[in-house]
Amino acid sequence: MKIVFPLLCLTALIVAPGCSKMVEKATESAIESELSKDGKNSNVDISDGGMNIQIEGADGAMQYAVGESASIPTDFPQDIPVEQSIKINMAHSNQGDGSFVIQGTSPKGFEEVVQFYQSSTVKAGWKEETVTRQGGKMWMTSMSKDERLLNIIIAAGDDGTSITQNTGEK
Repeated sequence: MKIVFPLLCLTALIVAPGCSKMVEKATESAIESELSKDGKNSNVDISDGGMNIQIEGADGAMQYAVGESASIPTDFPQDIPVEQSIKINMAHSNQGDGSFVIQGTSPKGFEEVVQFYQSSTVKAGWKEETVTRQGGKMWMTSMSKDERLLNIIIAAGDDGTSITQNTGEK
């Protein structure tokens, strides 16, 4: 999987609004070819609205989606609250290590989103380990439950409230 991040960065540089279908298909093929050298089966789909990558390997399946096609992974843990009005911009899941990342934006205000996560995570059985607050602009917390960690970052922005959640094993 060490090749995936550089390929994603390269893709982000190549894929821009107005990008031709030929460049999209060439980039898809190049990523799939590189992943196959690592013994991984993959399906890469790049379009003007985003990017989807699905990889199958010895360590399990991994999915990565950015843009309009991004959504909460179907196997996202049910005991992790997700603010209902969030528009997902990026989602990642890795069955091999049980990790998940979602990032999105909510039209709700910063304080309302923070209060939602403060109360809903505790109700779901998560224990707050650390919390950092930077005025009314950023709130970060690290929580634990069983053998898992949950990190949440909430930031006030001009276009709504940004929410990033990631979870994985300790």
